[in-house]
Amino acid sequence: MVSEMCEKLPEPIVVDFGEKFADRMTFLGRNGVYKQSGINVSIVIGNPIHPKRVMLSPITSKGEVGRAWLEIPKEKIPELIKALQEIGGL
Repeated sequence: MVSEMCEKLPEPIVVDFGEKFADRMTFLGRNGVYKQSGINVSIVIGNPIHPKRVMLSPITSKGEVGRAWLEIPKEKIPELIKALQEIGGL
């Protein structure tokens, strides 16, 4: 019964920055600044007020998901994309 109620979430997507940016990108974690090689993008099921969110987490230079994240309401994804395109000059 519980498994019928659980929604299957898509696998996280990893955005790899590649060799060119691997040594230059960083993120601030609890214990200091770390090298970042990419971003992990996943969906989070929350509570009734915010049922679904997108979570962005850094990927460390060792290929592990870092202990920092941003949560974005799924309804705000179009605004985020628009802002990123404007900043990126697209």
